Amino acid sequence: MINSLKAFWKQLLSYTKTNWDLDDYPLRYKTQNSIAESELKPWVVQIVNWWTMTGLGGSKVEAYQMLKTNLDNYRKYNQLPRPGTMVPLQFV
Repeated sequence: MINSLKAFWKQLLSYTKTNWDLDDYPLRYKTQNSIAESELKPWVVQIVNWWTMTGLGGSKVEAYQMLKTNLDNYRKYNQLPRPGTMVPLQFV
């Protein structure tokens, strides 16, 4: 429910501008539990409704920076979807 509200709000706000950056997208942070002996990063940040756009890190800031890098790389070759909209999984 919260993710849906975030997505709806960010989508409404997206109509006020034409160029979007990461702060214009609804984000979901979470921690991965039970990774004590694992090489997995404990923090995950995802763009709501675009679940494949993800960042991982040892901290929230590190995960955010990875997501920002991933979004910038995507932007180089693709048009960004409107914030808050559902982005289907694509196989290239």
